Amino acid sequence: MERQIAALRAEKVAAEKAATERASAEQAAAAKAASERAAAQRAAEEKAAADRIAAEKSAAEQQRVAALQAEKERAERERLAREQAARDQAAREQAERERLRQEQERARLAAAAATPRVAIPAAEKRIALVIGNGQYDEGRLPNPQGDARLMDNALKAVGFDVTLQVDADYQAMRRAIQAFGAKLAAAGSEAVGLFFYAGHGIQAGGRNYLIPIKAKLAREADLEIEAVNAGVLLTQMEHAQSRLNLVILDACRNNPFTRGFRSAGRGLARMDAPRGTLIAYSTAPDNVAADGAGANSPYAAALADAIRQPGVPVERTFKDVRAKVLKSTGNQQVPWEASSLVGEFAFLPVVSGAPAPVTPAPAAGGADIEVVFWQSIQGSTDRSDFEEYLRQFPNGRFAGIARNRVRSLK
Repeated sequence: MERQIAALRAEKVAAEKAATERASAEQAAAAKAASERAAAQRAAEEKAAADRIAAEKSAAEQQRVAALQAEKERAERERLAREQAARDQAAREQAERERLRQEQERARLAAAAATPRVAIPAAEKRIALVIGNGQYDEGRLPNPQGDARLMDNALKAVGFDVTLQVDADYQAMRRAIQAFGAKLAAAGSEAVGLFFYAGHGIQAGGRNYLIPIKAKLAREADLEIEAVNAGVLLTQMEHAQSRLNLVILDACRNNPFTRGFRSAGRGLARMDAPRGTLIAYSTAPDNVAADGAGANSPYAAALADAIRQPGVPVERTFKDVRAKVLKSTGNQQVPWEASSLVGEFAFLPVVSGAPAPVTPAPAAGGADIEVVFWQSIQGSTDRSDFEEYLRQFPNGRFAGIARNRVRSLK
């Protein structure tokens, strides 16, 4: 009996233990299931968050790509617009060039029809030396540099090979005269030589001296050392044996150098012209000339205009200059010449067989001179040529073309 009771108790204990173990196992399973559900929920939430972030990133990337594409398209539109603008500008410039070319061609044809035929003989080489001195220590002269450049342009327009010296010192003047004499001699017996000087000049002891810049003239004896004797120039031209020589001296200004000179006179002294030479002075011997209130002296301005008149003999050219200077100075300045010319010469000779030129009225004359001047520069690439045209003919028939050339050559 006791053994039965003990067995029952043991069985009961075993049953209770089994029940406890089942309960523990069930609790553990429930806890594991709850943990798995929590982990699954966390995983789901994390996945949802990751999906949301991915979606946001995708949307941002799409927006960035869209913005980049829009920027690319805008840049492309701008590039195309710039290229089109460049093509339009090139077309406008080409059209303007063509318009200018046609205007120039029309002007050339009009000038050719309106102008007497002029031609310089092939054997007649024209050699010129132009010097303009104004930057003196004793006081600057306002016009000689501009006068020299004006004559440089004018002489080139009528076929001269011009050497230009502006503000030349003693050595520069002497060397330029020496080189001029050599070039003139090499040009042959049919050559024409021309010397133009603007600046201070002094007569002393019956001789004329051209004054370089930086000259130190404390006494009359210094002239032979510091100044250029005009006789040196005449000697160079005479030895060249050219058929015709022109010496033009716009050098009769009031002088600051002569206060201590015993034999110095006013202006320049008369010089005898060697055979085949014309010596022109901007005013009569022993008188002084005006420098002028404008950009050029009255004499240089008149001379630059006169030498462009077709078919005019050289003697009449200087008569015309004298008339213009007398008028512009109120009869105060009388240009003067000494001549021993034996041949014929015109700055712009008319072709044989062409009608002889008739001295025109002032307006017509201005037009003839204008056409000849324009013909001489229309193919130039030097902006100063067209500026000089506009200075002389501000309302001329080619003024529009000249202004365009000035702009295009800047």
